[in-house]
Amino acid sequence: MSVHIPSVVIRRKEIVGRKTAYDLMKEGIEELMVCDLDSIIDGKTNFKLYNELAKFFEFTVFNLIYNVGDLVDSLVSGASKVVVSPDLTPERLASFLEISQNIVDPNSSRFGLFQKSGGKYVMVSGRMPYQAFSGIYNIGPAMDGENMINVDNFPLELNHFIT
Repeated sequence: MSVHIPSVVIRRKEIVGRKTAYDLMKEGIEELMVCDLDSIIDGKTNFKLYNELAKFFEFTVFNLIYNVGDLVDSLVSGASKVVVSPDLTPERLASFLEISQNIVDPNSSRFGLFQKSGGKYVMVSGRMPYQAFSGIYNIGPAMDGENMINVDNFPLELNHFIT
């Protein structure tokens, strides 16, 4: 069975197109994919806003972090899962998985290694991975499948990070 979750974009410390978390709640949203452009473009992760969102929603943050400190801070600030940089070395990815299993890998070329290291969540663009995962975030055309999480309105400018 598949589910759909909306994506929201953070830019300049604000949710783009919506004013507050309350506005999202009024829409009946319970779970989100949060795309933190400040983190991706400027290296300035919005931990304070994550704390606010976590009061109302379960969310996975697409911030493409590269260091352990930002992973821990993202989780402590309320993210249920964190999408890491597709450029992480296998060693760094394994060290992240020692800290938390709530990591989402967007790099399909290493899904086998990711799974062997204990990884449970991946991100794809319109295709099923060969391996079985606990959660498969799909940004492409909606797909049905066990553990499939279709992300609606994912920003096109971020698609190239899903390899």
